[in-house]
Amino acid sequence: MKIIVVDRYSCDFMLKNGMNKQESCFIYGVVDKNYVLVNGNSYDEEKRKELGVAILPLPLNMGGSLVISEGDIEVGILVPEGAGNYYVSDFVEYLLKFLHDKDIPAIYDGNDILIRGYKVCGIAQMLRNGMAYVAVHIAVNVDLELIRQICTKPMNKEPKGLSEWGVTTEELVEVLREYGNSR
Repeated sequence: MKIIVVDRYSCDFMLKNGMNKQESCFIYGVVDKNYVLVNGNSYDEEKRKELGVAILPLPLNMGGSLVISEGDIEVGILVPEGAGNYYVSDFVEYLLKFLHDKDIPAIYDGNDILIRGYKVCGIAQMLRNGMAYVAVHIAVNVDLELIRQICTKPMNKEPKGLSEWGVTTEELVEVLREYGNSR
């Protein structure tokens, strides 16, 4: 599988281009500042502007809004439609093994990776043009107050960053590099 390390701005293009070309790829990038990823109106635009938080459209109409922080990681896995569920399971198992090896009691609840009930990783999948796009957000640094100020939709699961358990962005980039190279 082709591995592409991108900045957040080019990720949208890469995913759409991959879907149009029916080309599998594994994409990841480290977030360079606080953003609101938006699709719809589940955030407070005036508060976002007041706080100086940048805005980016969510790729491929994934739904909802998400406040992401500098140092967080965005991952995209683009594969043929029938392989989407396999790659969700495969990626989750790989990330859980990394966390368990660090004695971090992470679990997968079928949608998200949680530690002691806190959401540290969100995973979604969508199908289009015969391709499955698996979108993953790995929270390293969470500013809960910022999220509460900007997002208007109540949280189902309170997020925390993996930094709360001593995990760094650099460690996660290495895990992602290893994962991509092994697939």
